[in-house]
Amino acid sequence: MTEIVNNLLKLSQLSEDGEKNIQKELIDLSSLIIKTTERLKGLAEKNEVKIFFKNDSKEKITLLGNEFFLIQALTNLIKNAIIYNVTGGRITIHLKKKKNKALINILDTGIGIHSKDLAHVFDRFYRVDKSRSRQTGGSGLGLPIVLSVIKVHKGTIEIQSEPNKGTSVTVSLPIHKAS
Repeated sequence: MTEIVNNLLKLSQLSEDGEKNIQKELIDLSSLIIKTTERLKGLAEKNEVKIFFKNDSKEKITLLGNEFFLIQALTNLIKNAIIYNVTGGRITIHLKKKKNKALINILDTGIGIHSKDLAHVFDRFYRVDKSRSRQTGGSGLGLPIVLSVIKVHKGTIEIQSEPNKGTSVTVSLPIHKAS
């Protein structure tokens, strides 16, 4: 219950404050991803899932953002990739730069999402597999929070999935241009 209340508060803050009241700072995206995956290492080990991170960019990728909310978004995405993965599964996170955008791709070997559910994954309280709710926990607010965070940072998110094969989530965020 506490998790639901906390998630609703986060969503409310993002919705009400929007971009204007969210404090932003320069963030090294590679370091942020590493910090987030380190925090989830125990959960991944418990679920017998391996996480791999590959920075495909030769240069540092910096963006202007709110570290707290970006970590929250990445945590929700990677946690879903862990929880809905198979025993012995993999999660591969790629970071690359494409023009003036940072692309983060999170690819898992998990159970996947049916196409009929993909259109609803960002709806508040929507659960793809209600029968797993007790096993996996969760409130159905994780992906709506992710979407709000990405929008506040002027980014986009795309999910592709195939049942029994896995899911690919790509987040695109504007890179900070040095003055």
